Amino acid sequence: MTYFINLKSLFFFSVTLLPLTTATPRPFQILPRSIPGPPPDPPQPSGDGTASGIYKSGGSPTFSDHEIFALCKTFVYGADLYGWNNAAAHMNHYLDNTGTDYENNVEDMMHDIPQFRTAAQTLVNSAAKAAYEEVKAKGPDNSQTFQTEWAGYGYFAPDGFACSKDWYYADGAFSYSASGEVSIGKGGEASLQYVIYVFDRYNWDAGKSTQISFPIIGTKTFTDDEIGRLNKVGLARVYVVRGKSAVNTVEKYEGEGVPLPGIGGMKVKRGRGDGCPGQSESLGSKAKAIWDDVF
Repeated sequence: MTYFINLKSLFFFSVTLLPLTTATPRPFQILPRSIPGPPPDPPQPSGDGTASGIYKSGGSPTFSDHEIFALCKTFVYGADLYGWNNAAAHMNHYLDNTGTDYENNVEDMMHDIPQFRTAAQTLVNSAAKAAYEEVKAKGPDNSQTFQTEWAGYGYFAPDGFACSKDWYYADGAFSYSASGEVSIGKGGEASLQYVIYVFDRYNWDAGKSTQISFPIIGTKTFTDDEIGRLNKVGLARVYVVRGKSAVNTVEKYEGEGVPLPGIGGMKVKRGRGDGCPGQSESLGSKAKAIWDDVF
């Protein structure tokens, strides 16, 4: 059988040989022993991951599977040049075929998705207030920890990803929780320390598809069934996404009014902003210029 490959198709395949720009994660930070870790992993919802199924359960890969793999690699480099750095990194880890956990930078998520940052603040406000009331009843020189259950965030939230298509294509819906400690010193002054956790399963659901338009490869339709099949035939592997913020500290805490969580995590470049104040601009125009020069 003869296959015909045009110039752009050849570029799609050859671009997989290029190194992907990667970001520097926030320096590792050990939590104070008193702050609880995340709750147990949330149960997998019914129907979640049906397109990706069980690893290597689908026999040998076909030529079509290799084409989909190459197209996904093209998305990785196109998305990275366009400024969707997290979407690119998540897909790239799937194609790396290791199945190891992937760590999100939670500060970057809150920077790029202000609505998520506000949701995290609301979650902490409620849990910390309850802990404050408990420790206040105990009196000075006491402390009380708290750990929330997982809450859901995603495309079902009002304007959930309005500021970041990057994270929408990276994680879509995800879970988040908060753990912390409220302490009252001998002098009666209280303080709060807490962290934000995130959790997601990077997999593919049957019957879903996404149409993406950006300068590098134009408009493409990605179906979960095609991409998820790469896990079944062993060309890629699903994995778990986790994340933990730095410790946030609130001095002179009085049981309410927790400030927005900090977004001081360090990274070479944040994800592309989609029109929200204070976000970084994309490299999209530069990438389009490169594309136009080549083709």
